[in-house]
Amino acid sequence: MFKHYYNYSAFIILFAFSSIKPMVYDTAKYLPLFQKPFVITPCVYGHGQIQPFFIRADEAQGDVERQPLPDLPGQYDLVCIINALLKSGKISENPLRSDLQGLSSIPFVREGRIDTQGIAFFYQWPIACNWYLGTSFLFIHVNSRAEFCLDTTALDISPGDKSYLFKLKEQLNKDLEVLPPLYSRTVFGDVVFFLKYNYFMPYTFKFRSINFAPEVGVYIPTSPRSLLNNPASIPVGGERRWGAYFGFENQYEVREDWFAKVMFRAIKRFKSNEEERLPIDNEPINYGALKAFTGINPGWTFVFAPSVFLKGIREGLGISVLYTVVAHLKDEVTSCSSSEALPFNGLQPNIKEFERRSSWGSEHVSIGLFYDLAKERDCYRYPTVSLYWDIPVDWLISERSARTHCISLLVDF
Repeated sequence: MFKHYYNYSAFIILFAFSSIKPMVYDTAKYLPLFQKPFVITPCVYGHGQIQPFFIRADEAQGDVERQPLPDLPGQYDLVCIINALLKSGKISENPLRSDLQGLSSIPFVREGRIDTQGIAFFYQWPIACNWYLGTSFLFIHVNSRAEFCLDTTALDISPGDKSYLFKLKEQLNKDLEVLPPLYSRTVFGDVVFFLKYNYFMPYTFKFRSINFAPEVGVYIPTSPRSLLNNPASIPVGGERRWGAYFGFENQYEVREDWFAKVMFRAIKRFKSNEEERLPIDNEPINYGALKAFTGINPGWTFVFAPSVFLKGIREGLGISVLYTVVAHLKDEVTSCSSSEALPFNGLQPNIKEFERRSSWGSEHVSIGLFYDLAKERDCYRYPTVSLYWDIPVDWLISERSARTHCISLLVDF
């Protein structure tokens, strides 16, 4: 009887330790809303988690090297913008002064930053033997901005010409129907529902225990889309697309209070037909000269996250280290039709560049400290408090993604 009670207790404890929070990984291009493991003595009637977080980014990882954050959708070049507007018919003649029309490029250097604060909620409850049903959602406030400066390394012009080019840039942005790149918005993120099966194997292959937890989930697109007329707007969800995922998490208890995990997840957002900005020339995608109703079949997003953590370093104190890799395959444009009064008139949007820039990779190392307030107490209803720092790295696949830092505080109860 005692042995049966011990096995049952171990199952419950290890399930809580291996439970994960199904955050929206496919926003990791800008916002690393990653899952964090939690250590808590659970209540068999359910488990909850509250996670305030703070995110900041001021640079990005480009195709090869680091670049300014606003250049992720492409570099802003005044000549490219003018050519795109001429081809689209939105302007009828070149607005550049005749003495500047011989320039093949007038690049702008842009600097920008993203500051985000929010709070995430998670809850799961048992519905049958070894089966669990859960949900997670979040509120988030996003501030982002971009500032323009002429690239003086590529141009040798007078201060008067600089002032003229800045005024021309503002006029061309009005022709593109875009606002100044300042964005501030508070939104409700996508909602996740998931179903998990937890299989616990004690004393297997020289491990104290092995825990295997396959999981399936669905994304409900409750977050708003990013704004087409604001170049500083960034997605905080799946851009109003439904989605689903499947994955698993293996946990290995090497010795008492020493754990290692491997997590994998495959995410698929479903095809939709929405209005998008499309480039004609090589202008940035968020300054695309054409707006079109575009059928997009989003690429798969794959997540791989190994981690190690130690409990009971001193009473309830513990430490964890996670490495999270997120790779998003390129989206496929399946249809395209004009949403403006002006037809395409045979023009072909630069679909190839649009699709190329839709793929990205992100890597983060997460370092966490946690304290289990129930470790030295008889009552198991005390929470566990954790502090995590997500640090961007570019070791394997990072490309076309923001180098975003995230600080999060977790309270498990």
